[in-house]
Amino acid sequence: MTKRDQVTAMTQPRYCLSQDDLTAVRAYLQRKLATQPFWLDNLQAEGEWDQAKRDPLTLQHWCERWLDEDQWRALKAAVRAARKRRRDRTGPRTPPVNVTLSRRAWLILSELARHEGLTLSEWLIHRHYEEWLKL
Repeated sequence: MTKRDQVTAMTQPRYCLSQDDLTAVRAYLQRKLATQPFWLDNLQAEGEWDQAKRDPLTLQHWCERWLDEDQWRALKAAVRAARKRRRDRTGPRTPPVNVTLSRRAWLILSELARHEGLTLSEWLIHRHYEEWLKL
C-alpha cells in the first residue's frame, strides 16, 4: 500500500451508516455487546455506546474508532441481510404468513372458501376486505 493509499484509507470511512440502516446497525451492535462480552477489547468503547447509538453520524464515528476490519465486515453483512429481510417483507414477493387455527375453525373456513371456489386467503380477502377498510 502506497503512502497515498494509506492517507486515503485513513480519511475515508470504511462504510457510511445511513438513517435507513440505523435500526439494523444498533440491533446488531447491541446484540454483540450483550452476548459476547469480549467482542470489543476496550471498556471505554462500551462506556461510549449509549451516547454513540443516538444518530447515524455519532454511531459512524464510534464504529470507526472501535471496530476492526473483521467487525466492520460482519456489521456490513448484517446490514445487507437486514436490508434483504426488509425488501422481502414488502412488494410483490412478500412471503406468506402462517396462522394456527383450531381444526374446527379451519374446517369451517376452508369449506366456506371451497364452496365459493376460492383459496382460504382469497376468501378472507373477498369477504372481509371492505370491512377492514372501514376500520
